[in-house]
Amino acid sequence: MMELSNNTFAETLASDEGYGSATSSWDVLKAALCLLCGLANILIIYVIARNSALQTRPNAYLANWCISSCIILILSSTQLGLFGSTEDISYELLCVTEESHYGMIIPNLLFVLVLFLEWYSGSYGRPCCLTSRLGLVAIVALIWTVALIISAASATFCILDMSYPLSLISFNLVYISVFVVIIFVHGLRIIMIKIFNKPPVENKLELVLVTSYFFCWLPNFLLIYGQMFFGFSVSPTLELVTYFCGYAHSFVMLILLYFCDKCFKMHLRDLFGLTEKTPQSILHKEQNTGLL
Repeated sequence: MMELSNNTFAETLASDEGYGSATSSWDVLKAALCLLCGLANILIIYVIARNSALQTRPNAYLANWCISSCIILILSSTQLGLFGSTEDISYELLCVTEESHYGMIIPNLLFVLVLFLEWYSGSYGRPCCLTSRLGLVAIVALIWTVALIISAASATFCILDMSYPLSLISFNLVYISVFVVIIFVHGLRIIMIKIFNKPPVENKLELVLVTSYFFCWLPNFLLIYGQMFFGFSVSPTLELVTYFCGYAHSFVMLILLYFCDKCFKMHLRDLFGLTEKTPQSILHKEQNTGLL
């Protein structure tokens, strides 16, 4: 990290030159996979938005989590698909896209962290003091504001030909901090159950979602910080594979919501016309429509 920050003002890329793309035709296929993962996120957002029964505080964080994932996947698709078919790429476009990509991963990580901390606080400790709707809006707005400021500042550095990777530095700091906190909270949960005899909570959906996110991104986490702190090198292909393991969590999340959240499953099946037309389901649908 220190080596990265100490060389940030050096002009590592010449702004008046074009840079050839090193990507292959396979990257176009990988970009298509990014778009498919984005569709999974859009489906989750749509199901939550159209059904009032799913519009809870945790699902608000979940929806924003999915929105940030969609933006990340769009930027990744741009890098891998568009740039993969372009022979000459301008410095500014390459820099802005890459820095924006790292900048948008920051809210993704922060929404995961806030969702997990509020679940743990409500299950094993004291509920969050910002439990009101205004508090929810403030948290969401703060996260997006921080991410947009970092991304905008990084884009400005790119346009002004200043090689200062603000988004990359911020991403590295947030990435390692969030993963350390997740591990720490998991440890606290085990201590609460095993030592203080706290009964396991029935609602484990947030725990399952965050844990699955952790393991999907763990290979990428180990690779990045292994390179940073231990200096070992890996092939770009392997690094790309670890990113796609993380992106694949969108499908994992959709599957987990389908099997672990009965309300989400019912509304998702109803969206595709798979719900059985029982009197109870018809009444529930009419009540839900009236609430909207």
